[in-house]
Amino acid sequence: QLMQYGLSLIVLAFSFIIECIVLRLAWREFVRSSREAVRISTIKNLLQSADPTLLAILLEDSIAVAGVALAVTGIILTRLTGNGLWDIGFSGLIALVLGITAVILGRINIRFLTDIRDPQAEAVFIDIVRKYR
Repeated sequence: QLMQYGLSLIVLAFSFIIECIVLRLAWREFVRSSREAVRISTIKNLLQSADPTLLAILLEDSIAVAGVALAVTGIILTRLTGNGLWDIGFSGLIALVLGITAVILGRINIRFLTDIRDPQAEAVFIDIVRKYR
């Protein structure tokens, strides 16, 4: 049983390192693009980003790092206490964080979907509606 916990922690440690490296690369790219595109603060640009893909990558990588940390915490607490509810609880917490992230990404991306407008097509539509009223 100790071997299983050790193997789990080794895999999660490896995952944590990889996720941190990927997050660092994504953050560097975001900071670079923020400085090139607009002369506003990086945090303000994060909230008003015109690149939903990079924003999604940053958010996903951040959640991945946090998820691995939560998983390690659940495993360690289960091992220390002998109570598997810790592992179950932290797995549920990871699922909750992923769900919240999905809602946040949906809210961010809806801005891009609703901002797609064609003024000429709208004018034609308005003319047709007025004509047949």
